This record gives sequence, C-alpha cells and structure tokens, in this order.
Amino acid sequence: MSSEHRGSSGDLPPGWIERLCERLHGLDATNDSGLVPADHIRRSDIADLLPSDRPPRPAAVLVPIRIDHAPPRVVLTRRADHLSTHSGQVGFPGGRIEPDDSGPVAAALRESHEEIGLPGDQVRPLGFLYPVPTISGFLVQPVVGLIEAEFEARLDPGEVAEVFEVPLEFLVRSGSPRRVQAQYRGRLRTWHELVWRNRLIWGVTAEIILDLRSRFS
Repeated sequence: MSSEHRGSSGDLPPGWIERLCERLHGLDATNDSGLVPADHIRRSDIADLLPSDRPPRPAAVLVPIRIDHAPPRVVLTRRADHLSTHSGQVGFPGGRIEPDDSGPVAAALRESHEEIGLPGDQVRPLGFLYPVPTISGFLVQPVVGLIEAEFEARLDPGEVAEVFEVPLEFLVRSGSPRRVQAQYRGRLRTWHELVWRNRLIWGVTAEIILDLRSRFS
C-alpha cells in the first residue's frame, strides 16, 4: 500500500506525492557546488542587497512533510530568541553546508537531526526546490523530504525555541500569501507573509513555501 493511503490527504489530489516528485528538481540536478544551477535562483529583486565582496555561502534546509498521520503536515521551527541573527523567526531546519557534508541533502538531514532530533533514516528525500539567496550572504538550497514514521522532536535550545506543524493543504491551497511593501535601503521592497495561528511566516521561508506551492498548481 502506498504511503499516501495511510489516511486522508485533505483536499490534496490522489497521487500528489508522485506528481510532486515529477515537478521537483531531481536529486541529481545539482552543479559542482551542490546546488540547483544558479539560473533558477529566486529573489533576484534583492540582488543589490547581497554582499558583493564574497560569493554566497552554500546552505541547505529540509522542507519536511509528515505523512505518518493524516492530513500531511509540514514541520517548521521558530528560532531561539537569544540568537544574534534571525532570532524568533519561523524557518525550516537547516544550516550551512559543511566541508564534511556530501551535499545539500546530507547537510539538511544533519542539521535537522541536530536542531529537532529528526533521524535522517526516517526521511525520504524527494528532490529540490529553487535555491534562495539571503541578505546575510547565504544561498539556501531547499530539500523536500517525507517523514514516513512517527518521531518525537528533541529541540536544541541553543538554536530552536519551538517546533510546530502546518497542514500541507493550508500552505499550498488555502488563499494567497499577502504582499507587503516598505522602503528599505533606498527603494521600495516587496516580500510575502503568511500567518498560521498567530505565527508569522515571511522572508526566505515564505519564498520557499511559494515555490513549493507552485509545484501543486
């Protein structure tokens, strides 16, 4: 029996896992740096905000979709409040790709285990979304993966304040993220925001969710 018959998938169509796999960049689609080729980078509108004195540092995050119970849910974290950068922000588990990592999948799984206690052998990587640059100088490669078995989150308090789950159907089907505009560093900037139960999702995380949403359209 296929994994998606373990319970209801809400409003997601039958066969959504197979179709999602077809619309992701394959696990062999990376270049020598371990990222999806640069011509697919999102957020080109912030090019003037990116560091110009060094190349972006490669990083990876896991976009974990739990299918061990219905309906499918996406696991998100809220960063610890005491961190010097991005404190309190909602994101996906992940971090920089270290020299010992074999690539973005290995880095995303390692960081997910360190941050929320997710065993790597409980994740089935499906493929990649587009890489996303950050103003802090990283190029983040999202890895979409399925969590097919129950796990109990164990948080690293130095990095993570909270783990929570959002129904996949809400992120990819329910309404449109709002567009926010404000003046920043000399011109009008635009970004996207979503709100789930009083938790604000924006920035890189919102861009990753928008990319994931496009694979379901």
